[in-house]
Amino acid sequence: MNSLILSKLGHVLRVLSVPKSFFRKLQSHISGFISARRFPRIGFETMCFPRHKGGLSVLNTQIQQSAPQLRWLIPLLHGFPQEPTSTFWNRRSIRSSVVLPLISLDGVFSLFFTAVDQLPHTFDRVVINPQTALCLTLSDVSISSSSCPLPKSMTCLPSSHAYQVDPTSGRLQPKCSTDIRSRPYLTKHFLKWVRSDKLKLSSFFVRIFLLPCSAPLIDPPFTPVVHIRVDMPPFLAVLFLTSDTEGGSILTSKIYRRLYSPTVSSSSLYPSLPSTKWTGLWRFPLHPQGRNIWYRMLDNKLDRQGSLYMPSKICPICSGHEETPSRFLFECSQKLAVWFSLWDSQFELPFSTYSLRRAIFLLEFPKCRSNASTVPSIFFGTLLLALCRNHWSFVFDDRPFLANIVIASAKQLLFISLHLCFPTESLFCFFLTYNCRNLRLRDHCHGVRVSHITYNKSKHKTQNPQK
Repeated sequence: MNSLILSKLGHVLRVLSVPKSFFRKLQSHISGFISARRFPRIGFETMCFPRHKGGLSVLNTQIQQSAPQLRWLIPLLHGFPQEPTSTFWNRRSIRSSVVLPLISLDGVFSLFFTAVDQLPHTFDRVVINPQTALCLTLSDVSISSSSCPLPKSMTCLPSSHAYQVDPTSGRLQPKCSTDIRSRPYLTKHFLKWVRSDKLKLSSFFVRIFLLPCSAPLIDPPFTPVVHIRVDMPPFLAVLFLTSDTEGGSILTSKIYRRLYSPTVSSSSLYPSLPSTKWTGLWRFPLHPQGRNIWYRMLDNKLDRQGSLYMPSKICPICSGHEETPSRFLFECSQKLAVWFSLWDSQFELPFSTYSLRRAIFLLEFPKCRSNASTVPSIFFGTLLLALCRNHWSFVFDDRPFLANIVIASAKQLLFISLHLCFPTESLFCFFLTYNCRNLRLRDHCHGVRVSHITYNKSKHKTQNPQK
């Protein structure tokens, strides 16, 4: 999928601007391709997570469009004028520029501004002077909340409407009612919300009200800016767009994607697994369908009665309780008997639902016996696959779900998985098929054919019994 996006759209998105509806449609197609004939679908946000964080490492097309813009954007910012910024931006040639009016348009230049807007704006430690603060809008210097949202008509007002520089101290102060001459109604309401603590001001803006003598006493302490020119590089430095950061590093495409991506998924059933566990899940020598079931279970996207909009959410096997993820996997009496029967042959620790839950949800496996036939990951992944196949055979094909039948199916799958991962000195050919009359069921219990797996060290050959 990533190769298809890069080969077909990579060079186009780098130079062309597209509407947001295009990205929504593209995300829908990507999600439909990955989750084809699967329900419930995995969220697109989860798909874009790295695999070591529980995602599928699918490219986010919006990030992919913005990240290459750094190749042109950073050199432009490095050519920042050395003279006072206020003089530069007030030049007639700049005010009549053909670039700046295109900020809000859907043109090529808007890609630069979109790339910067998508970065996390963490300006808590930025220190600026009053002259720079007065050039910012009220939406830039305030933190709106759901209880007191900033009206759209107020967001574009410059903070100079509500604040001014005190000529004595050189610090900011709110204007008196008599001094407010432009948009008085909106400006007075803004100051009223700030005084009543309904609206919070950004921390970098609050510092400008403090006297220089109190700067070392604040946590964290800061050094006031002494010059009086409008200065925007402190904001660019925090965004890693200039080399004025502490480490002297500049934003790269790789760092940009990491900063833009969310840190924690909100859709997992259990607390987020550490990256080592997620990496281990992808490295386990599992059957693809078994890995798929295990991954969807950890992401709370496992196919169940409720998620498939069945008429009843009651477990169809025990018919006594609502089918939760735990009941679907092991709490049902018939399924619990399967786990109990096969557990002792693999692990030294006596069977308990607590140990089973930690193994399949937290990937913390108990110690294996010295004569165990397989590794823990294959054991759990294969049993999950066998349980799901027989469960949906019971639901769609009226095939009886009996513990002894599931145990025999699980042992056969374990035998096949063992020789797939650790081939022995012979030729194997096994058939494991189900007559699935329903197309939806084929996704859950699709037959596996393992044939012509040859590992000949002692020149021992066996005829294929199916030929």
